[in-house]
Amino acid sequence: MVQLQGNTFVVSGGASGLGKGVVEIFLKGGAKLIVLDMNEALGRALQEKHPNRVFFPGKVDVTDLTAVSTALDQAKNVQFYPISGAVLCAGIMTVGLTAALPEHSAPYGTQDIGAFKKLLEVNVIGSFNVAQQVAQRMILQDSDTVSEAERGVIVLTSSYTSTDGQSGSVGYSATKGALSSMVLPMARDLARYGIRVNAIAPGVFLTPINDAFVNDGTKCGEFPLRPGRPEEFGRFVEHVFMNEMINGAVLRQDAALRGAISID
Repeated sequence: MVQLQGNTFVVSGGASGLGKGVVEIFLKGGAKLIVLDMNEALGRALQEKHPNRVFFPGKVDVTDLTAVSTALDQAKNVQFYPISGAVLCAGIMTVGLTAALPEHSAPYGTQDIGAFKKLLEVNVIGSFNVAQQVAQRMILQDSDTVSEAERGVIVLTSSYTSTDGQSGSVGYSATKGALSSMVLPMARDLARYGIRVNAIAPGVFLTPINDAFVNDGTKCGEFPLRPGRPEEFGRFVEHVFMNEMINGAVLRQDAALRGAISID
């Protein structure tokens, strides 16, 4: 079992939204965090608030192999090492219909192919890039600095839209479905090294990516009716890290949300 206390974890997208929810819960558990994020101001603020517990290497694009590798090297140089896991929350969202007559295209318009490619690059390739680099480092770490039984845990962030996609979410849903599909083969690839891999598929949460669509009063599930909060996501991630029998799984956290939701 991977304990939070005294261990170091990578959180991509950790300066806001679900990622920040993970950072806050892990800090309460005594962890040290390497935060990879594109938001310089929020990342710096987080490090300044927790100078000995959070390392922010500056703006990092998760799709950039060199940038991620350099950031992890910098973290090691300031004793944020060895790494015991990663939570991959960095992502973007665009909306657009597959096709429509002009009078039917509001409010989304149609899905732009360039935007679709960007979704795939950030959400899928970016997540895999960080997962691959963190996993390789965990494998190579000296055996006396990590548990023989378990080297670490990787958690991907999927979405309820991977199985219950909304109208206008064809591109976003495709990327989240791809992340869900990565989990089992990745878990099997890394099992021999004692690294578990899971994904959480959250429903609608109060995060910057959803600000234009939901508020605290939006009905987003059967019970509770409200959207989720980032700290609730963080607590679920903590449980996944602590429970060795959770491996190769895509776990829903969506208040029984199924089908379409109203965003009026």
